[in-house]
Amino acid sequence: MGPYTTLLGAIISVGLLVSPAAAATRLGGLDMARACRDQYADINIQISQRGDTCNDWKCRNARTGEYKPIDMNAACGRQYGGNAYGLCYNGVFDWPCYRN
Repeated sequence: MGPYTTLLGAIISVGLLVSPAAAATRLGGLDMARACRDQYADINIQISQRGDTCNDWKCRNARTGEYKPIDMNAACGRQYGGNAYGLCYNGVFDWPCYRN
């Protein structure tokens, strides 16, 4: 085995480690308004997409103006049940839920 074979093996191994959704079942998208209602139970909470990266979704309290984070894994679990989890791939509008 030469150095290139070893390097190629390492790259393939790392690639397998960083794509857990490849073996998982895609369940569907995430309802952000529901995530806000479920996590903060305040009828004045609204969703706010404040940028274009994966973590730019926030819940906003319409009364106070305060922004709060959304726990995407918890939201997937509530929306799809059990051990569902969220993974973001292509920016703010690509938050699907998966289950292994």
